Amino acid sequence: MKLHNWLVSTLLLFTFLACAGEANSDPVEAEDAAEIEEVPTAAGLDEFRVELRELTPQYLNIKDALVESDLDAVTSAAAGFGDAFDAIDPVALDGLDRGDWERLSVDIGEHGKSIAAATDLETARRQFSLLSPAMAEAIKRFGGNEEDLYVQYCPMAFDNVGATWISANEEIRNPYFGDKMLTCGKVQEELTAN
Repeated sequence: MKLHNWLVSTLLLFTFLACAGEANSDPVEAEDAAEIEEVPTAAGLDEFRVELRELTPQYLNIKDALVESDLDAVTSAAAGFGDAFDAIDPVALDGLDRGDWERLSVDIGEHGKSIAAATDLETARRQFSLLSPAMAEAIKRFGGNEEDLYVQYCPMAFDNVGATWISANEEIRNPYFGDKMLTCGKVQEELTAN
């Protein structure tokens, strides 16, 4: 019987100490920890969109420089594109959003850097043709435009392989041929502002 009473007393003591320990924990500290771990997806996506919207005009600067066939302007615009790309912080993105950005950002970063390092217009144009689909997908996926944009297509680019680009104007100004075939192409898709 003494053993039974001793066990019951010991269990009660442990229960009391455990409960007292929980009562002494700081509820504010627990709330702060929960807030740090939770980043609402909608707010994170909105924050990310603001940063992506800084990248889109830089992309358009590259396109305009290619239309003018000005290699110095192309590489300078690509350097600005690289700076805007490096400033994008996907930490606010969650789950699927983050996975999609990580996939797209590989092409966007790689081809943007290659354009900045290009030593001739042909190389810059080829890299731009690889950058453009990834940018269009990122804008469609995340909403990186404050104005309507147009995905345009030239079927004759790169020996009739064809290539797309994004423009702020519906009017065709072909970055792959410049003055040679300035208006060759058509609008494939409109990306409405969001």
